[in-house]
Amino acid sequence: MFDPLGLFAPVSLKGKIFIQHLWSIGIDWDTKLPARECEKWNKIVEDLRRVHMCTSPRCIAMNSDCARAYTLACFCDASQAAISTVVYVNETGMGQSDANLCFSKNDWLH
Repeated sequence: MFDPLGLFAPVSLKGKIFIQHLWSIGIDWDTKLPARECEKWNKIVEDLRRVHMCTSPRCIAMNSDCARAYTLACFCDASQAAISTVVYVNETGMGQSDANLCFSKNDWLH
């Protein structure tokens, strides 16, 4: 899945963690999945198939000629399974405020 901005990181992370789980219980690459793991994989695949229905605006700035102020907000979190970071741009001006997701990154922990 080509996702350079990490907008679908929550979906792809599930697959990464699942593959790590398979490795930890000793399932080899060519081994047929047991029924329980097969059900988990099918749920992940179902989520991945829905990704193409999602849209994200290319422009994340408000359309206006008036003065605007921009700030970046970065949030990070981790669990025993993964670490994630998201960056939002917040735009304010003329009594309006809007926040848009700019970037997301995650990785599973080994």
